[in-house]
Amino acid sequence: MCTSFAAYYGCPLYGMNFDFPQVDIKVKIQKVTAVKFICFYIYVFNHYSPLVGMNEYGDFVNLQELHLEDDVNQLEEYHATKQIDGLQLFFDYLNRRITIAEILATDCKTKLKLPANYKIHNLFATLDGQATIVEGIKGKLWQKKIAGQELIMTNFAHALYPYNTIPDLHWVGAERYIATSRLLKEKKHTFDIKHAMDILQSTLQTKGDYPTQCSWVFDPTAQIVYFRRTEKMDNVWKISLQDETIEKTDDMQAPTIKIGPAGMVVSLLE
Repeated sequence: MCTSFAAYYGCPLYGMNFDFPQVDIKVKIQKVTAVKFICFYIYVFNHYSPLVGMNEYGDFVNLQELHLEDDVNQLEEYHATKQIDGLQLFFDYLNRRITIAEILATDCKTKLKLPANYKIHNLFATLDGQATIVEGIKGKLWQKKIAGQELIMTNFAHALYPYNTIPDLHWVGAERYIATSRLLKEKKHTFDIKHAMDILQSTLQTKGDYPTQCSWVFDPTAQIVYFRRTEKMDNVWKISLQDETIEKTDDMQAPTIKIGPAGMVVSLLE
């Protein structure tokens, strides 16, 4: 299911909980053309598929499950005049082949094309406070652009509802959305890495078919990602995009690990 946010209270930070049946998660540091980025992949549909990433310029993008509520059936099917490949957009954005300004300018005449078994939406964000949620609904691309200092995404179709809409508790992820919004506003004067992790812990899923597997906090200014696996909550790992290393934050004796070209399966970290 998943919960994510881009927050700009003092220091910009991005956060994400990954809620899904147990799968392998791999982290890779990649460089295409002149841009270096960190990307986490999950093993689904017999291959590693992208989930969330950030490049050295602080550009962030993720993928989450999208669940359409009953009122979406009232919308008419739209036949777009052009289309954009959703998975290609993920990597084009990380590689800076497309900018946030170009994404924000994309109108509803565009269709977001995805594989048939992908019911997903994206959160795009930048270091300087620009962010948007992109969703493909009824044959066209919809956006929910940031208004203020935060943008939150859970699993309902955010782009269909204005900011003054209170999420119906029957919508998938509504409770997590409301809780994340409340906690962000409570911490806005002291918001930092710890508070971001605390917010993700508060929206952790422990029951049902979609328990939380991993939590991430991306610091775009420092080019660092902090993450922990739910099964080992006491272990917080830090990945440096600049140094291409990973280390345990609470153990000064633990070695710093270099992330090689093949990447690293995070379940192997102790």
